[in-house]
Amino acid sequence: MNNWKWYLKDVLLFMGIVLGVTLLISTLSFFTNISSKIISLLILIGVIGAFFFLGYQAGRKASSKGYIVGLGVGAVAVLVMFILSAIFWGFHLGLSKIIYYVVLILSSTIGSMVGINKK
Repeated sequence: MNNWKWYLKDVLLFMGIVLGVTLLISTLSFFTNISSKIISLLILIGVIGAFFFLGYQAGRKASSKGYIVGLGVGAVAVLVMFILSAIFWGFHLGLSKIIYYVVLILSSTIGSMVGINKK
């Protein structure tokens, strides 16, 4: 039961970071004249950073094989994002979306490998 508590705490923190970054960037775009391509890039960087942080936290708590922990955590988070995206915006899966999800999973995997070495 203890493992679920830290996992839930990290996932909620991850969701808060993603929502906070998105809110900050959307507020920035509202009050400034930044192009939508730059806004999209900033959101991408923020989400990749949040996935790295999620993997890092999971890796710090793992006993061994941080890359597997990061892969699992990233895959679960991507699956949740994919399901929510399919529910709210319809099922659209293209090459760019697949690359996006793979980059997010790799980010959490790298984060967990860094996290397990920073114990």
